[in-house]
Amino acid sequence: MAVLNGIINENEFYSHHYLDTILQNDLKDIVKRWNELAEETGDKSPPKAIASLKVDYFKTRSQISQEKDIKERLLLQRQWFSKFFSVLGYEFEPTEKVLDDDEIIPVVAEVNKSNGQPLLWIIEAIADTEEAADVLSLGLNEAQFNLDHSTTDTNQSLRSPVSASPHLPNPELLNIDFEDLISDYIFAQDDPPRWIILAGIHQVVLLDRFNSITALLVLLAHDSSPQTLLLFACLSCSREKVQADQKKVHVVQI
Repeated sequence: MAVLNGIINENEFYSHHYLDTILQNDLKDIVKRWNELAEETGDKSPPKAIASLKVDYFKTRSQISQEKDIKERLLLQRQWFSKFFSVLGYEFEPTEKVLDDDEIIPVVAEVNKSNGQPLLWIIEAIADTEEAADVLSLGLNEAQFNLDHSTTDTNQSLRSPVSASPHLPNPELLNIDFEDLISDYIFAQDDPPRWIILAGIHQVVLLDRFNSITALLVLLAHDSSPQTLLLFACLSCSREKVQADQKKVHVVQI
């Protein structure tokens, strides 16, 4: 069985046989495209780009742990995630989505199908304290709806949209955890996204509405080998992987 420092294949998200004998061949096309693009543009490939974010990641975690204001904590987290998700192929653009029952959900990135229906939403999770927490046990914070110009950060692209008639969050949604929010509200829509990425500074979870049993954990805080970083970029929650291989649940523990 393949042993990869920093990756935990929980409940056999991928079978041991697949990891040992099939995976590398399946990833050849993706790796080839990434390497060719890196040669053409001079940019880093996703595995190398992810590795280069580790210094910023630990710096951001330290800054968040020392910051008491929830809006500033959220902006610090967004600054790092805008880089992280850009590496994985997403456009980080905070906005709001209106559900079938007119509830408002803040999202920071999305991918749509060719017919315009949602395929994936990325939702951020921010804790009130610096303690690491399971993101599914957290819930929406009012700051995610009202991250306006009162803060000191000048990067307006990381702020929540401010409409002429802003919607106030439903207090009920602020009092339930993400596990219930996603299953009872988002996935219960007539046309829900297939995937939800729930992103907190300690943990990122990729949820598939058709299967939420297994998990793949990647520990970025570990000293990961080049092979581990390659597998993380390909197997976790890259946009290319989500669109090509829509199944199960990934948990990325940073």
